[in-house]
Amino acid sequence: MRSFLSKRFLTLVAATPALAVAQGTTTAAITGTVWDAQGRPVAGAVVRLGSPALIGGERRVVTQSNGTYRMPLLPPGQYRILVEAEGFQPLSRQETLELGRTTTVNWTLA
Repeated sequence: MRSFLSKRFLTLVAATPALAVAQGTTTAAITGTVWDAQGRPVAGAVVRLGSPALIGGERRVVTQSNGTYRMPLLPPGQYRILVEAEGFQPLSRQETLELGRTTTVNWTLA
């Protein structure tokens, strides 16, 4: 009986990493940098994401001093991305965010 329980325990322990991987990631992320036409980072640009996949509506983030932004924990799906900064023309595009992946979308504002 003891041998049987030991084998079952070892099997369970060996399978645990596989179970964790199978559960895996259920979200996507987006990251990128916003530049001006001269290649300088744009701090304070607003990056907005909209999608039917988003519960609670649009999400927004402001770029850091080096022009970078990141939005983690997004449901996979089709997104409309809008980037706005004072003194620049806004830009938008459609992007598909895939399960378990970080999509990089960089922008150059004019």
